[in-house]
Amino acid sequence: GRGRGGEAYYADVARGVITAGTTAIRELHPKRDFDLQEIVDALASPAALRELARQVSGTTAKRLEARAAAMKSDRSAASAVLGAHEKLSSLLAGHYQRFYEPTRAKLDWMEALAGGSVISVCLPSTAATEDTVIVGRWILEQLLQTASRRTALQQDGYGLKPCLVISDELTALHESDL
Repeated sequence: GRGRGGEAYYADVARGVITAGTTAIRELHPKRDFDLQEIVDALASPAALRELARQVSGTTAKRLEARAAAMKSDRSAASAVLGAHEKLSSLLAGHYQRFYEPTRAKLDWMEALAGGSVISVCLPSTAATEDTVIVGRWILEQLLQTASRRTALQQDGYGLKPCLVISDELTALHESDL
């Protein structure tokens, strides 16, 4: 295939395949914590994406099949997906690996913020900048989802205590990183 280039194209393709993969994994295992290793495994090849597609149905399966087909026919798409695979693999092996261990206790933002908390988020300054951007983006996405849920609860009449989340490291991220 002809393939397309450009940073935005690579980011869109990678985001699309990661979203489709995580949606499939959550459909397969709705009652357990998400395991990053599973998405890394799914991104390893078009065959791995197709195998995941066979385990789900509907729109999710169609999206995974389309991503797998694009990887085979479009070198740029294949490069974008393999690049995402490498980045996520490096997270599993890098400074942040302990955050992605499936057996490690997870932070429940709703619970943490329920008591009128002040939370300081500290990311290690010794980690690779690219890894910090990925983890920082993930933290911000989690906080935005939590803020949305808290807003909905408040609109439904639930009394919520104010909370504050502080993070110096996240302020250093450029808008383009988010």
